[in-house]
Amino acid sequence: MSEAVRLSGVTVRYPGSTDEALRDIDLTLHAGEVMLVTGRSGCGKSTLTGLVNGLVPHLHAAEISGEVEVHGLTPAEEELHQMGRVVSTVFQNPRTQFFCADSTAEMAFAGENAGLEPDLIRRQIAAVTERLSMTRLLGRPVSQLSGGQKQQVAIAAAAVNDPQLYVLDEPTSNLDDSGVEAVRRLLGHLREAGSTVLITEHRLAFLRRLVDRVVVLDRGRIAMDVRAAEFFALDDERRRELGLRRLAEEAGSASPAGARSAAEQGTGSLEVEGLSYRYRRGLPPALVLDRLHVPRGRVTVVTGPNGAGKSTMVRVLSGLAQPQRGTIRLDGKPLDRRALLACSHVVMQDVNRQLFSDTVEGELVTGAGHRQTEGVLEGLGLDGMGERHPMSLSGGQRQRLAVATAVAAEADLVFFDEPTSGLDHDGMLAIAQLARRLADDGRVVVVVTHDQELAAECADVVVSVGR
Repeated sequence: MSEAVRLSGVTVRYPGSTDEALRDIDLTLHAGEVMLVTGRSGCGKSTLTGLVNGLVPHLHAAEISGEVEVHGLTPAEEELHQMGRVVSTVFQNPRTQFFCADSTAEMAFAGENAGLEPDLIRRQIAAVTERLSMTRLLGRPVSQLSGGQKQQVAIAAAAVNDPQLYVLDEPTSNLDDSGVEAVRRLLGHLREAGSTVLITEHRLAFLRRLVDRVVVLDRGRIAMDVRAAEFFALDDERRRELGLRRLAEEAGSASPAGARSAAEQGTGSLEVEGLSYRYRRGLPPALVLDRLHVPRGRVTVVTGPNGAGKSTMVRVLSGLAQPQRGTIRLDGKPLDRRALLACSHVVMQDVNRQLFSDTVEGELVTGAGHRQTEGVLEGLGLDGMGERHPMSLSGGQRQRLAVATAVAAEADLVFFDEPTSGLDHDGMLAIAQLARRLADDGRVVVVVTHDQELAAECADVVVSVGR
């Protein structure tokens, strides 16, 4: 079997960092093989994919030693557009790779760059969107898609070009169950077609019968390189030692973590009546809430399919968007948009849009001012990173930093929009515990998530939102 990817003695260090992102990596991916790379947040997964598609060092400067070869090419020595003809990549955050305002145009973009005939591009788009059960997303403005829908468009765009190698960097991090199932079907098709796939993921259970090999990274080193059957047979103790998510579909649920008495949950709540929001006149409502009750002192988890309006609900209830009608009350007092903004804190689905400081510690000061911040970083596994620039952190570490700003603030209303995207098992547990801590402080805590493990750990109340 020929080699699609070969790394030999590879070590990577980013400027300004004393730690190596990858260390002494020897790894081979054979043509036609589907390989899963997993491990704790910040273990080096995205650095590994960056080496393969050439983004490291072309866009992310780094010191690299050792040899990296992809289908006979050395990515660090090739132009990125040349690597793009060989490797199609789906990033953890799909917004970073979109060039077009329209979803269909975005899917066609890669094929156009590769010089494919227009008729072939149209046929490829039709076939891919049918397999992904996402024909309803054709011709849609990208700006109006949910995070999960954007991720589906990015996956379809990668498949249209029919590359020699697919690199998928946590492609399901923002998808609901139906979206994950769509990705599962696409991966199954790629596997049957003999495609070569390198996929990094924290959500592991859906990959059980789709991958051939599993590589576990730990602090930049290979901790495990085994056949898929051996990996998915790991016991829970070993899985937790490696910081991994559940390996079986049946583990975890969205059931409430446990009921509380009226005395325990305290008094007061966020009340919503007759609320409606639309993006602009002439469009159908993006969100309709006839009535919603969110009590203080409890963690309310909001679930629902991609595009159901969950993120829109967060924007409206936090004052980031003005509803066309409806009433929002906190502890019986009506709040207008300005009052909502003053008492709310939101951890966004795309945390890159809310990190502004030059240092990790600076983010806490920006979010909390004079408020207490001691112990927040330690509680989220970010101790020792206070002087790091937020953009030098891994995606999962940035997610935890955004959560830390919510803990440090003193807002009455705290909203988390998919807070565990890109997080490992330990990070998920830390966020569940911090959501509980905020609720125990008497705050209104709303967690929007597709993550059943998170819901099972922290939910007192589960609300389903759907059209």
